[in-house]
Amino acid sequence: SGQGAGGGDAVVGMTGPFQGVWGRPGFWGGDGGYVYVVGNTGPLRALKYSAAGPSLTSVGTTTDNFGYTSGSPVVTSTGTTSGSALVWVVYSTGPTGANAQLRAYDPVPVNGVLKLRYSAPIGTAVKFSVPATDNGRVYVGTRDGKILGFGRPTTAVLATKPYDFGSTAVGTTENATVTVTANRDLTVTGATADAPFVTSLTTPVSLVKGQTLTVPISYTPSAWGASTGSLTFSTNVGTTAMDLHGQGTQPGLGATPTSLDFGQVRTGAAKELGVNIINTGTTAETITAVTAPGGPFSADQLPTAGTVLAAGASTTVPVTYTPTTGTDTGKPESGALTLSSDQGSVTVPMTGTALTGKPQLTLDPTVVDFHTVPVGQSVTLSFTVANTGTVPLTITKAKAPAGVFHSDDPLAEGQPIPPGEEMQQKVTFTPSDAYPATAVYEITGDDLETAKTVTLQGNTDPITDYYNKLGGARGSFLSDPVSAQYATAGGGKAQDFRGGSIYWSAATGAHAMLGDILAKYKALGGPAGSLGYPITDEQGTPDGVGRYNHFSRADGASIYWTPNTGAHAIQGAIRTKWASMGWETGPQGYPITDETTTPDGTGKYNHFSRPDGASIYWTANTGAWSIQGQIRDRWTALSREQGPLGYPTTDELGTPDGVGRYNHFSKQASIYWTPSTGPAAIYGLIRQQWASMGWERSALGYPSSDEYGINGGRRNDFVHGWITFWFSNGSIQVTYR
Repeated sequence: SGQGAGGGDAVVGMTGPFQGVWGRPGFWGGDGGYVYVVGNTGPLRALKYSAAGPSLTSVGTTTDNFGYTSGSPVVTSTGTTSGSALVWVVYSTGPTGANAQLRAYDPVPVNGVLKLRYSAPIGTAVKFSVPATDNGRVYVGTRDGKILGFGRPTTAVLATKPYDFGSTAVGTTENATVTVTANRDLTVTGATADAPFVTSLTTPVSLVKGQTLTVPISYTPSAWGASTGSLTFSTNVGTTAMDLHGQGTQPGLGATPTSLDFGQVRTGAAKELGVNIINTGTTAETITAVTAPGGPFSADQLPTAGTVLAAGASTTVPVTYTPTTGTDTGKPESGALTLSSDQGSVTVPMTGTALTGKPQLTLDPTVVDFHTVPVGQSVTLSFTVANTGTVPLTITKAKAPAGVFHSDDPLAEGQPIPPGEEMQQKVTFTPSDAYPATAVYEITGDDLETAKTVTLQGNTDPITDYYNKLGGARGSFLSDPVSAQYATAGGGKAQDFRGGSIYWSAATGAHAMLGDILAKYKALGGPAGSLGYPITDEQGTPDGVGRYNHFSRADGASIYWTPNTGAHAIQGAIRTKWASMGWETGPQGYPITDETTTPDGTGKYNHFSRPDGASIYWTANTGAWSIQGQIRDRWTALSREQGPLGYPTTDELGTPDGVGRYNHFSKQASIYWTPSTGPAAIYGLIRQQWASMGWERSALGYPSSDEYGINGGRRNDFVHGWITFWFSNGSIQVTYR
């Protein structure tokens, strides 16, 4: 560098042009020196090093093209020993990385062709993946988060070696035998081969350790080009597979791909694809004529008449589609590239659709905040990838984050999005520590604009982050801070502002509180009290009258406020009962007390704002039940839970005859009410007698008085009589009017 004109670079040699390159070259220092590079939608190419110059000369390629997102090559060898090297590379079919393979090629091309020595499926490839090598092993990462290791396993039940049939004419059959060796005593129970390979082994065959088995195998290519497959052996102790390779040949020229489909391209834009023209025969061929595509299709770097292609050699032709006129729905266009040789010709048809208008890539939101996520947990959020333009959009680049931010199903390059449509892209945050983390998801479309990004962030300062989300000092109801952040119970923290406070814990996140609800919360001990941390901001109630916050207490807690009732806490089973009855829109209304302990020390209760009075009482034995109106008034007059009735054991319920209302109580007692009788308490043996007669449907009807004392006994009056209990003999007497 710095040795060229004007202090620039001095180019010492140039070869090409070839396809674009997304990766880096590999190098083999033996056999005189070779450089290997994978072209974008082109072949793996070998360039021979020459010390004169120095210079690089293209001397060979693979017979097929590598899809976009294929990886960069790496070479393994024992130093520079000739014959010891292999060129390893990850092959991908296209932007999604689907149907990927790990491949190995001979380092030195023969007659212009790099020979495939090994291939294995790896699932979905990571973009531009480079194999790692160490101590006789090759490792490849996949998009689903796995690392695959390759090497000759010491535990294989049969020792095998890959077999290559070499070149075989299309439609003919090449027969061969392969030999495998038993690594232990076993019985071969079957052998199968992937098409176009066939085996005909007769099984079962028993082998002792070290014994060999010769297996017949044949190859019948139905088309020109490379064939790969496996010969799989089933045994009584497991299975083993060996790799098979072959090259179908026929005189003439071939093309990969066999046709070019440019898809939808808007007018004024251009899209380039490459086609590999291959000598599919076994002898050199001479190009005799070339017919370039016309109209909106154009081809550069066309071979000229007289160009000689060695057997198996290829030349890559870039083709560009540049539509000039189109329609909103798309104007189909077609063309063809034809090359002829002294042994045949090949025609590559091409199609494209010309669109007017413009796509528009839009990402929303442009910042995805995961807030605080504890170590060991994961949170998944999403953002929208939309085409807000008038013609289809194609994603040309999508760089998903790696590390603590990751996507299990990343956006695929080549993904089309119709106009007006959108898709959701999920991202997961799995922090490894509590420190702030940021990353970006970078996406580019074919809308001729620069790359767009979505910023991903997590474990930033949660209170400051939430404060800013609410509008900060100038846009938030909280106004300016009046304290620094301070520690709270259980590892949380809080900060006070002129208009309220924000409380945060790792489990609940950050939430804002203000006014009377905040004052009540602090009076009850804040995070250290019985309510826990807020799990909502202050919210308006559905009836539009009140406000509330919910809290993290395991069995539920809330503080509700109205201008008339003030702020009061409700929690646990009492809150659950209140919620089941419709919250503030139910029969009780809003709480007018906090949860309070009863005078006998056994129960808990909240009173409510219902005009004629309402309460929910709870004990560990009875559970939580609602009592209200005149029944509650009568219970109060009888000293509530400390009186003869005890605690409610039902809500107020309607009677079976549809006329009255009642509550049952824990001391085998009840209060019944009708519009004509009002409330009346009944308990003990008198209640037991009335119940045995059919309650309010008995001949006595409803009780019309509480139990009261008479000379020598106790009595309840009823609409149609009375029941008397006599002290003298403990008897019950029923009297009708």
